[in-house]
Amino acid sequence: MKPACRAKSPGIGRFANDIPNDWRRLAILWANLVIFLAIAGARTPALADANLTGKWTGTSIVRCGGRENRISRCNALQNITLDFKQAGAKISGKYTCAFGTQNCLNLHEKGDLVGGSFDGSNLMFTVDFRTGATCRFNGAIASGKGQGSYSCTGTGGREHGTWRINRAGMGPVPKSEKVAPALRQYLP
Repeated sequence: MKPACRAKSPGIGRFANDIPNDWRRLAILWANLVIFLAIAGARTPALADANLTGKWTGTSIVRCGGRENRISRCNALQNITLDFKQAGAKISGKYTCAFGTQNCLNLHEKGDLVGGSFDGSNLMFTVDFRTGATCRFNGAIASGKGQGSYSCTGTGGREHGTWRINRAGMGPVPKSEKVAPALRQYLP
């Protein structure tokens, strides 16, 4: 009489032999993922602008409406220059404002950049005019261009608006759609 055949558990032998291959595949997958993430991270636009040091030029435009902005300054455009100095994530430097369609707020034409920071895309700094007046700028920079909002307080009231800048030598600042059509001719 023949001995009864024992049924093998399905796949036990196959799994036991494949464990080293599964670990090898997992290790290769992880290595590829790490390489991919390293390459993708190296190509982020924020790293292209990681060093803001240098001259940036552009415009600021006063926002219309609200209790704080004077109606006579509605859509006032000023030409601005920011001379950034960057040390790690800290930003300092100089601010210059020049006549665009109106004078700079309270004729504050020069100030120091203080308390600034830049994380690779988000920019924040304060302009101290040394008269008790300050302007706080917030925004983003990518590919040699930046834009954001600002808020000024101190002597002569408050003002809010928007700003756009380009790294000097990178061409004109894009025209803002919020500027009245009659004033667009004055944009650089």
